Amino acid sequence: MDSVVIGGGAWGTAIANLLAFNTQHVTILCRNTAVIDSINERHINAKYLPTFTLNKNISATSRTDVLKSAVLIFVAVPSQSMRELLQKVKENIEESAQIILCNKGIERKSLLLMSEVVHEELPKNDIFVLSGPNFAHEILSKKPSFSNLAGRNKTIYDKIANALSTETFFTKYIADINGTQILGAFKNVIAIICGLLVRMDAGSNTLSALMSLALEEARSFITIKNGDPTTIMEFCGIGDLVLTCFSNKSRNFSYGYRLVDNYSENALVEGKATLESLYELARVHNINCVLTNTLYAVAQFRSHGTSSFEQDIKRELNAAFMNLLGRTKKSLKLDR
Repeated sequence: MDSVVIGGGAWGTAIANLLAFNTQHVTILCRNTAVIDSINERHINAKYLPTFTLNKNISATSRTDVLKSAVLIFVAVPSQSMRELLQKVKENIEESAQIILCNKGIERKSLLLMSEVVHEELPKNDIFVLSGPNFAHEILSKKPSFSNLAGRNKTIYDKIANALSTETFFTKYIADINGTQILGAFKNVIAIICGLLVRMDAGSNTLSALMSLALEEARSFITIKNGDPTTIMEFCGIGDLVLTCFSNKSRNFSYGYRLVDNYSENALVEGKATLESLYELARVHNINCVLTNTLYAVAQFRSHGTSSFEQDIKRELNAAFMNLLGRTKKSLKLDR
């Protein structure tokens, strides 16, 4: 069974390495010639994972015709590039191929989930979403890791799960493909807020309270997209939220932590584009999502380069917590 992973980053490479344990050949499709050469010649991804030796069953190429024979196609590219990618390669994808989405985000212009984008471009293909609390380097280090595999066809799930599963990587089936994607996107926004709060020395009590408030807001977004709120309790929900929000290895947490220090707003994090999409989604549906609105306001302050940025952050976070608690007279003390 031929498998192709689109995307030569750390996450795509980790997925390819999992697949290589269960099949004789896996292809990584990417554009970066340096990545392609290092995988084919030295069995490493020198750019993203230079310390890990990859399974010899993996090869890399930039030729899109490798998709013609693919039964399983894993997509691990930035969400805002998804539609453009599909339009370039869809003529090579058979209708019988299963598409497994490994990216997290919402298309900025249309406010569509990635599965909805795929359905518009490839209406006859089955779609699954892989999401959970996973860092690529831990999977490659063979530390026990768990993910949800969401889709509407349980029979096909078994085929994909068998291709991915190893002695240290496990998947669990859920049917809620929309809720899974919303949670995967929303946790990036909360991770940025966590980074801000940690930098301001808000304390563990405040961060723990933020998690409770975040879960409630996640429920609102899941409802907008007709998902199942109970998905919050899955690996793709609370599991991924905890990993992303409490690890300094998380790019979005680090982005929030450094935002106070005039960290470049153009930093490549999924959370920035997702924040704009979630803010607009809440506005269109007239849903009061306080945490999302607050971070959006903070991002605007940074974008406009206000001299009192740190005080702006404190004011917005204070207002958010008091709003969520239904109080207006007292203020939350946030000091660095």
